[in-house]
Amino acid sequence: MRVELKVSDIDSSLVSRIEYLWSDEELWELKKEGHLRVTFQNGFRYIYEKVPFILVMNIISDKSAGEAFSHFIKHGGYKYYKD
Repeated sequence: MRVELKVSDIDSSLVSRIEYLWSDEELWELKKEGHLRVTFQNGFRYIYEKVPFILVMNIISDKSAGEAFSHFIKHGGYKYYKD
């Protein structure tokens, strides 16, 4: 089963949209890994691989999604490519 989480109402000067894609029967397991697609305010989109679900939840619930993204993902060493 493929599952998608899309968040587009983000109050950030860096990030405009976050999408998280993963496949599994254990839908809400916090250690589950998936692909994180980030759309930046400048329109560029990147996909980050094998990102744990818990980090995505931390980013979208943080008061500064852009800072949380930079801390957890950008500087977290995740493999990425331009979409």
